[in-house]
Amino acid sequence: MLETAAAKNKEQGKVLKYFAKFKGFKRDTPFVTPVPIDIIIAFVGSFLALSFLGILTYIYQAPMLVAPLGATAVLIYGSPDGPLSQPRNVIFGHTLSAIIGVLTYQLCGLTWRSVALGTSIALLTMLLTKTTHPPGGGYGTVCHFKRSRPHVHPDTNIIGCCDYGHHCCFYQ
Repeated sequence: MLETAAAKNKEQGKVLKYFAKFKGFKRDTPFVTPVPIDIIIAFVGSFLALSFLGILTYIYQAPMLVAPLGATAVLIYGSPDGPLSQPRNVIFGHTLSAIIGVLTYQLCGLTWRSVALGTSIALLTMLLTKTTHPPGGGYGTVCHFKRSRPHVHPDTNIIGCCDYGHHCCFYQ
């Protein structure tokens, strides 16, 4: 009886310790604010990129693409030195996730299980290829919900999207 009570207390301690992580840790050094020129460059760069994206989503009637690509803009312009913001991660993270999203939709249809499976496979693929990019998982999910199919359209060079994943999401 005592052994089970001790085990139960130990288990509760683990659970409480886990949830204590949500409070965060007190920083030893204050968070460093970027210099003003970096803030201005981030604002202008993200504004121009998202304006262009807004135009494309309006032209191609694809508003669901704004969320993952907007999150990518935050990573690229807000944390350009971060490992998840590097070009390899951004390009391959989105592309692999989009391909997997389209393939899981084609193979499994649109169900809650297929969306979860597709996003999980995309995460696994990004981890194995060392191209993890969190908004990329969202991109694959969007391609899944748009019921995208593999389709290459000749004027995609106009919008600068030359990879398979972007083709699938812009053209249904």
